[in-house]
Amino acid sequence: MIILLGKTNAGKSTIQDILCKEYGFKRIVTCTTRPIRTGEADGVSYNFLSNEEFYAKIAKKKFAEYRSYNSVHGI
Repeated sequence: MIILLGKTNAGKSTIQDILCKEYGFKRIVTCTTRPIRTGEADGVSYNFLSNEEFYAKIAKKKFAEYRSYNSVHGI
């Protein structure tokens, strides 16, 4: 498993595309609590979660890794 992390427009999608197309990696649909954007589909672009669902999954150790950006919770 490779986890790509970075700010918006850091090149994560470009690296992901190369890994999938040229090396046969499979993409895992990750989770986010941000609002869905035009053109995105739940379960395809991301798994869109409420904050409550996100923190419940953290408590149950459902994530291999997680980050929170601009959080007041300090995760």
